[in-house]
Amino acid sequence: MKKLKLLFVLLMTMVLTMPLLSGCFKKEDKQAAEDYSNITIGFSIHGLDMARWKREKTMAEEFAKEKGFNLLVMDAQKDPQKQIEQCENLIYQGVKAIIIIPEDDIAAGKVGEIAKANNVPLIAYDRIVRNAHLDYYINFEQKKVGVLQAKILTEKYPEGNYVLIKGSPTDNNTKSFTDGNMEVLEPFINSGEIKIIDSFDTPGWYRNEAYKFMKEVLAKTTDIQAVLVQNDDMGRAVIQALDESGLAGKVGVTGQDADLDSIKYILEDKQTMTVYKPLKTMNQAAFNFALDLAKGKKPETNGITNNGYMDVPTYFIDVVAVTKDNIDSTVIQDGFYTKEEVYGKQN
Repeated sequence: MKKLKLLFVLLMTMVLTMPLLSGCFKKEDKQAAEDYSNITIGFSIHGLDMARWKREKTMAEEFAKEKGFNLLVMDAQKDPQKQIEQCENLIYQGVKAIIIIPEDDIAAGKVGEIAKANNVPLIAYDRIVRNAHLDYYINFEQKKVGVLQAKILTEKYPEGNYVLIKGSPTDNNTKSFTDGNMEVLEPFINSGEIKIIDSFDTPGWYRNEAYKFMKEVLAKTTDIQAVLVQNDDMGRAVIQALDESGLAGKVGVTGQDADLDSIKYILEDKQTMTVYKPLKTMNQAAFNFALDLAKGKKPETNGITNNGYMDVPTYFIDVVAVTKDNIDSTVIQDGFYTKEEVYGKQN
């Protein structure tokens, strides 16, 4: 009889306790699902002329839908003044933070001034805003991009004539890429193994400008072993020029961004390498920073970048070189592309 009473007490205790435990679990669920529906974030893109930036826009829209915040995207169409006006408009529309990819890193300083005056946090994305107030900066390790480009190229082409095609002079990243390039190239240049026969600062990263320059170089000489190009879009323009001179696949060509067409050129031995930058990781990091700031939280960073006005808290993301040997273990394994996208349908 005593055992039955004890069993009854235990059962009643469990019945009474379960709703309390259930309430605890429900409370934790509610805390986990944070509400961002009243937050609007502005995304100012310098231009949607390249595949990468279109992809970034799509990623941002998908992440906004997933997290439940409102997103306003502006395309400056490579016009610095238009970008300033669009950012001002975003502030008037009540955004809680702005993520900006500046077309002109100095001109965008005006956005920094306007954002600070209106207490709207400004996050520079991929390209820094110079000589003005800036709350945060998110980027890949850009000097490492340049190091990887030159390292892979010199391993395959350790001597001969090189051409250097740099990015836009108004993009501070170009300096970082070039610093990385030269860190590797200088010992080869000093020893006389490699000679840079020509170089070019490409206005606006425009592929047609890179193409025209390469055609001019080829008109003077075809004795070229490698062309160090600082992004994939321009790299494909260079390959087009080389192809028209019967040199595609015979001259080394670099890039960055891991564009699908460039990955295919690597498989065809027309391009030597590219640099994969995990865009989704960086994209989501930027918007999580913006959401934290909108909620009054301080995001965690892992570095500092001086923009000429202040030391800007920075979050750096690592990069990886992609060659013919590691396409499967990089861009495919990471879900950046499917095997079908890279290799076509397999029978």
